[in-house]
Amino acid sequence: MKKILSMMLAALLFVSLTACSGGGTASTPTDSQPGSMPASDPGSGDPASQPASNEFNLPGHYDFGGKEILIKFQGNWYGFQTPGTSELGDMEIRWKAEVEQKYHCKIVKEDLVAGTAQESLVVRILSGEKVADIIGCGRMDVEKMRISGNLLTDLASDEIKNLGLDLTDPAWNARLTEAMTYNGRVYAVFPTKTEIQNCMFFNRDMLNALDLPDPYQYVKDGKKEWTYDKFIEYCKAATKNGNYGSGFDNDGLLTMFHNNGGMQLISKLPDGRMKYTGYSQKNVETISYLKEKLVLTNLVPPVGSDNYTMFKEGKLLFMTGPDSYLISETMWGSCDFEVGFLPLPIGPNGDDYSYYLCQWPPCMCISSTNEDPEMAVAFMNAYLAYEKVANPVRERIIRDDWFGNDPQGFEIYMMLKDKMYYDWAIYELGLLDVMYQPIQVFIYPEMSVQATMEGDAVRFENLVNDIYNKNYKP
Repeated sequence: MKKILSMMLAALLFVSLTACSGGGTASTPTDSQPGSMPASDPGSGDPASQPASNEFNLPGHYDFGGKEILIKFQGNWYGFQTPGTSELGDMEIRWKAEVEQKYHCKIVKEDLVAGTAQESLVVRILSGEKVADIIGCGRMDVEKMRISGNLLTDLASDEIKNLGLDLTDPAWNARLTEAMTYNGRVYAVFPTKTEIQNCMFFNRDMLNALDLPDPYQYVKDGKKEWTYDKFIEYCKAATKNGNYGSGFDNDGLLTMFHNNGGMQLISKLPDGRMKYTGYSQKNVETISYLKEKLVLTNLVPPVGSDNYTMFKEGKLLFMTGPDSYLISETMWGSCDFEVGFLPLPIGPNGDDYSYYLCQWPPCMCISSTNEDPEMAVAFMNAYLAYEKVANPVRERIIRDDWFGNDPQGFEIYMMLKDKMYYDWAIYELGLLDVMYQPIQVFIYPEMSVQATMEGDAVRFENLVNDIYNKNYKP
């Protein structure tokens, strides 16, 4: 689903820089691709569905008397995978069985259709419905419920703390928790999960043919020498005979801009209100510099090019995208050359690598109409326990199946995995223009960066206030 939605956004924006925001609320790439196992009998005797003795060290001592824990979410995870599909899928199936056995409950699912938060969540909660014990959704859905009138339970409240939810556990994604905190109220959480939504790939065969130095030397061992200027040098060397230096997807460009001092399109104020911060002299200078060095010197394909196909055909040295492209047969998994892995480069005002996360990150939240959230808290803590066991397995699968011939790439992957940043420019909330403008002024040679961004600033300020601040109560 996330790939379909990404391609739909790409078509809406432009052809040459295809949008690709990974990290949807469906099963992660590592749940469905690497570590595949032979098919097994899906019946009740399937070993994948049998709980091991305390395999996941589930916390708490609950007895829910056979009651159902209802989870509304999109995709096939939380133990609802088909047995035998993957190692992680079978692990999650065992986890579900162990939870049901230990807590004397039944975990059931109600489908959440992507992009329907307004109809399937907001309206139902406003009408007083509980909806589910747990809502497993994307960050965009959380924001819709939050700005529609604080329709979610504060997970930092004394009530939830007293039920045993410890938000200080390092297994939670602390950066996501911070992003979902407004004026001290926490609306959603999710465990840490190894998944990088925008990075830079390179054609190792082309690199060797051009006799260029191994770019890993600039990143490995914690080095931060993979810079704008170093990247531009490589692009210059590759641009000849119908080949080009680099293609970009939308999120890759936004990450690259962010890597020169932390560009945010929309920022959160201390009281939880939002402010448009995309237009600043620093941001204008960042985009203008890269445009001058890459677009105006023709180191990137012209507008209208299919960058993804060009990379697969060996006509681009670099291309950005989500980590799962490494093993996707429709993307780099079908390439007949070796693909390397890098972060987006750092600008002269930047101090670290990063990757951009917008609306896709998965979240767990509780509706404000859930008057008995004990089962929800039990489930959240149990899933946190699962991820503590699953993450080392996930990392081993990524190392062996994704980077089997590229140990240096895996080292860089592990370095980058915790360097996500969050923005509040979310196109599902009506902020597509805010997201698209920095990309638009970069790719179109005739468009002025300064004049365009300055001309739209007041309109974007009003748009952010209308969407985020109009009904907000600190």
